[in-house]
Amino acid sequence: MRALFLEPSMRDFYWDWGILTAWAVPYMRAIVGKSQNPSLLALVDELLTESPRFRELWSQGDVNELTAGPTKINHPEVGSLYLYFQRLELSGTGHVVVAYWAKPGSPTEQKLRLLRGD
Repeated sequence: MRALFLEPSMRDFYWDWGILTAWAVPYMRAIVGKSQNPSLLALVDELLTESPRFRELWSQGDVNELTAGPTKINHPEVGSLYLYFQRLELSGTGHVVVAYWAKPGSPTEQKLRLLRGD
């Protein structure tokens, strides 16, 4: 979240940065509602102070737990990647894993193989 809202390069990296941020803040609000983790609350305070976009979205009060869907990123070495993601919560740990993958046989899969060195 810090990089998404505070690193200027993320606006170019994520093709759908505006859509992604509009999804990420309600999702973060859902997490904050479940866990009053001090580090998470400190991150919210930092983003409210440093990011006008975060502040705007946070003030809307939306909550959303969308855990899967498509996204597109602009990788600096291989260009556009059309990916799917799935958020996985590791029960009882407070940890979350987000898996990304490409459609088998797609140009994105070929680009991911190039990045891997295949």
